[in-house]
Amino acid sequence: MVGVNADSLIQRDDYLDQSHRAEVVESLGFVDHCFINQEDACEVVRTLKPSIVVKGVEHESAHNPEKVEL
Repeated sequence: MVGVNADSLIQRDDYLDQSHRAEVVESLGFVDHCFINQEDACEVVRTLKPSIVVKGVEHESAHNPEKVEL
């Protein structure tokens, strides 16, 4: 299961819209389900309790509160 951020959570202008991002992710053979995340990432992690959380490279040096939820 993969969540992609809703357009309202994206702070860039040069991106695919949320439905296209979800379509690209769902086309990957190893993805069973893709959803558009419109909530706080911590709440999604807390609810789903995933074994893996992957974020983009732009978050490498940033504080990631989702790690606390794992």
